[in-house]
Amino acid sequence: AVVSTQSGHYGRGFSAINYMVHAIMYSYYAIRASGHKTPKFIPICITTAQILQMVAGIFVNVYALKMVVQGESCYVGTTNIYLSLCMYGSYFLLFCNFFINTYLRKPKDKVKVEAAANKDAIKQEEITTSSTVRHRNVVQ
Repeated sequence: AVVSTQSGHYGRGFSAINYMVHAIMYSYYAIRASGHKTPKFIPICITTAQILQMVAGIFVNVYALKMVVQGESCYVGTTNIYLSLCMYGSYFLLFCNFFINTYLRKPKDKVKVEAAANKDAIKQEEITTSSTVRHRNVVQ
């Protein structure tokens, strides 16, 4: 990813990276939607590629901003650079948050649901057991 003095070169690199990541991502979705299982590392790799895409976007925009500040020739306007930095920065944070919560942490809600399910199963067992005992006492 190099900032070129040719107008338009800047966007083509981003478009190519974005196309590659989305082609892989939507192929994965199609495979999953068709009912096929995939190894766990595949969605991890896709999310990692998305994060790397955002890192590349941030790097190129910081480099372009450096060129503008130093008075070098750059065909990207500062408004575009700042808006792109906001976009890539926010997406970077969102994808990192998704990665951490999906692949590195056991969700608290899932733990609570499992604990509640275990409590309900124990209560149901107690009810069934006491009901059976009462039924036996009535029958005898």
